[in-house]
Amino acid sequence: TELEIERMLSLSAAREFSAALAIAQGSLDRVEDVVQRMIVLYEIITCSTWLGLAEQTVAAVQALDPLVGAEVANVYVAMTRAAVDVEAGRSNEALELINKNLESSFMHTEDYKDWLYDQFVLKAHALTRLARCAEALAVLDEAIAVLPGGRYEASILVCRSNCLMATHDYENAFIAAEAATTKGEAELAATGMLQMAECRMWQRRVPEALALYLQLEKELPRKYIDANRVQTGITRAIAFLEKRSPQMKPF
Repeated sequence: TELEIERMLSLSAAREFSAALAIAQGSLDRVEDVVQRMIVLYEIITCSTWLGLAEQTVAAVQALDPLVGAEVANVYVAMTRAAVDVEAGRSNEALELINKNLESSFMHTEDYKDWLYDQFVLKAHALTRLARCAEALAVLDEAIAVLPGGRYEASILVCRSNCLMATHDYENAFIAAEAATTKGEAELAATGMLQMAECRMWQRRVPEALALYLQLEKELPRKYIDANRVQTGITRAIAFLEKRSPQMKPF
């Protein structure tokens, strides 16, 4: 069962929700340990919510009720739905769910600080997508206060950089993006590098920007990077340098 649970969690983390759900449902009747049963039920909620399978979600909530209580189970569902909404571009709907979740008193206890941290990070992303960057920066600070160095550290830095760029604070945006490249998450590191390049373009430090764009080009494809955006940056940087110094070769 432990191997099944590990496989289930790995598939879910990779967003292979159908495969993870199949393992979870197949192992549920055989799980005797209470903690493992809770993990399986939470994964059923996660996967079924992302897949839009309402009946499976409701059944998992009912099974969780005697283990954690209805309030906790329903908040977990709302957390998952909020994540789905943010990805689907429904940031206002996500914020409604998140703010309601944050009103639950149990969320502010030591046992659930991981959930509280997750909700603050997700709220910041939703606010950023709505161009409410000053609010997003404040919420990011709340997330860090709850769990310094948490699992979304790189994501927080990328989000912070994005918000600082929107407020034209390009140097601090560059610093945040550069820090994101050191956290060992390749996909977010690539996003950080792109933000670094764009900060330097806005600062008219074009040779530095071009060097970053060219370095990033070698690492493509990357999950969160639009290759056309990188090529546009390279083209703009070269055009700028050639216009400023026609005799200068950028390569």
